[in-house]
Amino acid sequence: MDLIIGSGLAGATLAKNLKNHLILEKSKGLGGRLATRRIDQKKFDTGSSWLEPQILSFFNPREYSLVEGKAYFPQGMTSWFKSLDLNVKKEVHIEEIKLDKQVKLISEKREVFLGDKVILTCPLPQSLEILKKSKIPYDKALEEIEYEKALVFIAEGEPRQTDEFRIVAQSLKQLSSTGLCCFLKAELAEKYFSKTDGELMALFQEKLAVKILQIKRWRYARPKSYRSENFLKINEQIYLVGDYFQPNPQYSSLKSANDFLATCSEVF
Repeated sequence: MDLIIGSGLAGATLAKNLKNHLILEKSKGLGGRLATRRIDQKKFDTGSSWLEPQILSFFNPREYSLVEGKAYFPQGMTSWFKSLDLNVKKEVHIEEIKLDKQVKLISEKREVFLGDKVILTCPLPQSLEILKKSKIPYDKALEEIEYEKALVFIAEGEPRQTDEFRIVAQSLKQLSSTGLCCFLKAELAEKYFSKTDGELMALFQEKLAVKILQIKRWRYARPKSYRSENFLKINEQIYLVGDYFQPNPQYSSLKSANDFLATCSEVF
């Protein structure tokens, strides 16, 4: 069995093509940063708002919809992941890898998962944290890759236009007639990331002039720099696949996964 850590674009693409797999996902939902949150029967895409044009060739046109020339998964960005027949175990936070004839993954709840190989597709800092704790050597240059943070204000109403936010009306995707996802500029998200939700609402409620429902935080929104490879082989049993191999995170995730499959199909 092949063990996959993370259920975002890279993890789901691998799982679609590996017959005997198990995805281990630490959150309650699938999709990684293609995330949809439901509040009072309304949906809000709190991660990527649109599909990057470069990745559409990876999908059947029936799988996505277009509005104003932009592509998205209908019923929320996570809907595509839910439509796949994936073998997934959610709310599993892997902390450690032990290597023997088989790979042994150990969760924070001390659950044990055995497999032949493991592919880490989560954001790079999370993957490196697992490798460090497991005392598994890796290229230290990987630690130089940092990620932008993101703060997303989930709201309703008619917003006041401001240069501090990129505002996406969820009505464009027929998710909510009055719903908004307001993405704070990257430099401001970095500055205010440690603030509490209450402090953030106090700072930005008046500026946006809308009803703020919740705030979504992304500690690892997108890489600031990239590797030249398309995936990395740590050793014969551990591989890294993800969004830090190309400048466009969605495209990088898919290309990384597909190049890995093309290159390593004989051993998987």
